[in-house]
Amino acid sequence: MKEKFVFMSMVLLAIMLFSCVSTPKEVPPIYLDSIDAQLTTDAQLVYEEGDDRGNVGYWTDPGDIITWNFDIAVKGKYMVYASVSCASEFAGSTIGVTINGETLTFIMPDTYEWSDFYKVEVGSIDLAPGSYTCAVQGIELVERFYGNLKAIELKKI
Repeated sequence: MKEKFVFMSMVLLAIMLFSCVSTPKEVPPIYLDSIDAQLTTDAQLVYEEGDDRGNVGYWTDPGDIITWNFDIAVKGKYMVYASVSCASEFAGSTIGVTINGETLTFIMPDTYEWSDFYKVEVGSIDLAPGSYTCAVQGIELVERFYGNLKAIELKKI
């Protein structure tokens, strides 16, 4: 009986010890939606609503800038993604995403239709806790439109 009591006591102690060990929590992604963006334009850049939309479109001028302010709570390396669409005949322009003075670039993919959005991996950036601005701007225009931008996402890696 004494052995059973000792065994049960050890099991309870182990359960209590393991329940006190915390596992790191996953940091939720930061989602910068186009409806919340500040648009700076000399041309016709607009937020488009409706079916298959919810994006910034009519992006034609390299002076057009799409910006958000956001906060980072956890220091680390973040992968930056862009949710974009571009009809076939306009694909190929170079887009820059600038955060904390560092510009990451990507080529606007051919998503076949303006309403078909793809999540593009832009690159990674190291960020400390604090407040930041994300600015998206066309760098090189291949054809008449840069494409559509639905969102920027930062995910801790």
